[in-house]
Amino acid sequence: MGIFKRILCGAGFGTFFGFWNAVFFSWIYHSTEFIPSTPIFMQHFTSNLTATIVSGLLWMIIGMVFSFSGLIFRKDNWSITKKTIVHFCVTYTLFLPLAVLCGWFKIGFWNLILFTMIFIIIYIFIWISSMIEARQNVLLVNQKLKRRNQ
Repeated sequence: MGIFKRILCGAGFGTFFGFWNAVFFSWIYHSTEFIPSTPIFMQHFTSNLTATIVSGLLWMIIGMVFSFSGLIFRKDNWSITKKTIVHFCVTYTLFLPLAVLCGWFKIGFWNLILFTMIFIIIYIFIWISSMIEARQNVLLVNQKLKRRNQ
């Protein structure tokens, strides 16, 4: 996938997920109007439209961060563990300030600890699923080799 296509796809996916998360939370909180982000975020803007535009731009950037960081998993000469750790470091470093800008959590020691713990738990699941997938691929290759040698 080319750079321009990756930018478009990342921005599109980020906007899609950001928008539908905002719709979901607006609905959960029984809001009569669309709220693009948290009340803390909304306080920075004079209109809902401006807040929605800024939210959309942040969602696009978040999508691009995850789109480009996905290239890390294409490194064939890296172990799954190394890929996961590098991906974690890149996305954590870039996503953390974006999450703060989005108003998803306040800056504070315990908030940062909670955010970090959630991120670590997510990456443990990513690593486990990657290891399971790799193990299944090895088993398939071994089965094909076994059939071929018979």
